[in-house]
Formats: sequence, structure tokens, C-alpha cells
Amino acid sequence: MTLTSALPWFLPGLAATTAIALAVAGRVARRLHTATWIAFLLVMSVGIVLAATIPPDGGGFSHDPSAPGECDFGRIGLAPFSHYVRLGETSLNAALFVPLGLALGLQSRPKAATGVFVAALGIPLAIEAAQWLVPMLGRGCQSQDVVDNLVGLGIGAALGVSASVVRVIWVRRSSFRGGRRGGPRRLQ
Repeated sequence: MTLTSALPWFLPGLAATTAIALAVAGRVARRLHTATWIAFLLVMSVGIVLAATIPPDGGGFSHDPSAPGECDFGRIGLAPFSHYVRLGETSLNAALFVPLGLALGLQSRPKAATGVFVAALGIPLAIEAAQWLVPMLGRGCQSQDVVDNLVGLGIGAALGVSASVVRVIWVRRSSFRGGRRGGPRRLQ
């Protein structure tokens, strides 16, 4: 099964997301007091998540649109570590949210992005609620997806914060070295 047969709306959603991200990245960057490329990554990652999770699956519109679907609460905790490192539904659900977490972790002013981070925490719940309330999408509501999405969000945020810290240290070291005439002094 290919991506286009499993998720026929993903590529059009990706194209629309790219156009939207290019159009609004500058405004989002100003609003969040961050770099334009980080805002672009933020908008793209939200769009990719929505394009992969909200449109109907490969079966198209199905089911009775007047009644909510069912929700599987079979797993409400973390999956075994092996499920996150092996290619499968668990790892893909986590990987889908890593770019969003990364964009949030790269924020230069975390206080400005607090609202965005709280909203990002709610995205997995909103997606599963939409999949439950709109069963004609042919999607299944599963509590495990929320957990896996939050794991990916956390991994991405940790990577983004780590990269920001390394960048700050690098800039400080570079400015410290470049601030003295004649370069670093050698001990004799």
C-alpha cells in the first residue's frame, strides 16, 4: 500500500500547507518573536499533521455520518520502547509530531510560545475527537494515538531545546573568542 492510496488527501494537503506556510510564516514569526524559518516549520508541521490525520482514509467517506464512531481505549500508557524504534503505527504516530515539537523547542522566547505549546498539546486530543465525532472519515479514534503523538511532541521539543542550548553556547564561545585582540592567548 502506498502513501497516496492509504492517504489520498495527503499530497493535496501538503501542497495547501506549503502555500499557507509561505504566506503566513512572516506574520507568525513576528507574533511569536521568532525566526521566519522556525515559524515556517511550525505552520508546516501543523499542516502535515492535519493532512495526515483528518481527511478520509483510502476507503473514502464511509459509515453513518449521523452517529459518532467508537473509540478504542486499549492503551493509555507508553508502548514498549521497541515499538517506537521499529517502523510501524506507533513509531509513525510519534514521528508525525516530532517536527512540531522541534519547532516549539527552537523558540528563542519560550514565554511568547507558551500558548502555542499548550495548543500543540491539545492537537492530538482534537484529532481523535474529530475522528470519533465524524465517523464518515473512516478513521479510528484510539487513545494510543494520543499517547504516541505526545511522545513525538516531547521528543521534538527536547531536540529543539537541546539545539537552542548548543546554539547559545556556540554563539557565546564564538563571541568570547572573537572579542579579544590577537585571538586566544597561549600559555607558555
